[in-house]
Amino acid sequence: MELLVFSDTHQRINGCIDIIGQGGRVDAVLHAGDLVRDAEDLAAAFPDIPFYYVSGNNDLFDRCPEERILTFSGVKLLLTHGHTHNVRFGERELANYAKKQGAALAVFGHTHQSFDGMVNGVHLLNPGTMGYAPQSYARITINGEEIFTKIVRYGG
Repeated sequence: MELLVFSDTHQRINGCIDIIGQGGRVDAVLHAGDLVRDAEDLAAAFPDIPFYYVSGNNDLFDRCPEERILTFSGVKLLLTHGHTHNVRFGERELANYAKKQGAALAVFGHTHQSFDGMVNGVHLLNPGTMGYAPQSYARITINGEEIFTKIVRYGG
């Protein structure tokens, strides 16, 4: 299972379009908020790829949930923007919440800073931002119960 992960695009989706359009294997795309409209536009541009997204702190008045629990190839994943878990002040609160939800991986955004690491026994992944420099996104490969993640810098 191959997933692309974006966050904090803030109306700048051309890089995302380039990345998705490169033609590599993409089983699904995750967008960790800011902005929902960007995720909807990307989903419309690539209707054959499943998109999963959540609202962020700048997604005012939309009806998209602030978090989702997803399962890919038997691996439970929490997708959230992170602002409701105070990620600007560290990842521990999010890790504890994800652990209570039974998630092996929590994907978040909000800080515009990429992060890929273990906190309190939970793998946390923030792809960074595609809206501002330096731009980055993430790739997740799920192979059985193994989760492989990679932060990718984008210079487009």
